[in-house]
Amino acid sequence: MFPQDATWLYELFSEDPEAYRWRFREAQPGFDEVVGRDRNTFCEYLITNVSNGEPIGYTAALNADERAGHTTICGILHPSLRSDFRAAEGFALLLDDLFMRLGFRKVYAEVFSFNHSVVRALLLVGFCEEALLKEHCFAAGQLWDLHVLSLGRSDWLEHSRRLGI
Repeated sequence: MFPQDATWLYELFSEDPEAYRWRFREAQPGFDEVVGRDRNTFCEYLITNVSNGEPIGYTAALNADERAGHTTICGILHPSLRSDFRAAEGFALLLDDLFMRLGFRKVYAEVFSFNHSVVRALLLVGFCEEALLKEHCFAAGQLWDLHVLSLGRSDWLEHSRRLGI
């Protein structure tokens, strides 16, 4: 991420209700919260359109435990691209980086049930559901479940080959 990306990222998080629901737990973030590196952020990347260099999403690894070999990923795509599977390549590159270059053995994802399409997509690339925390988060006037999914390095290698990544 570069300083010039900060405004785009702030606009994505502050204008899109889904963005600030998951990352900021329903609180409207300030500019410094969005662009300031959280102490729990291990690495973060801006996802860009290869053809024009425009930003289209954001992905990060949080709460890394390098000794135990696991971390949690998160990410968001611009609302106009959420059904475009080509944009998911940025997330695949993060996973590949975490497993192959940085040596993590397991990656977690925590997804609220209002993002059912994200849960389905993660299951398609090899994640498995380890836990379902019932009525874990209050957002948009109701309680939502939290899906805790995980992916191991060997499962990623198998699925990434099958998907041609």
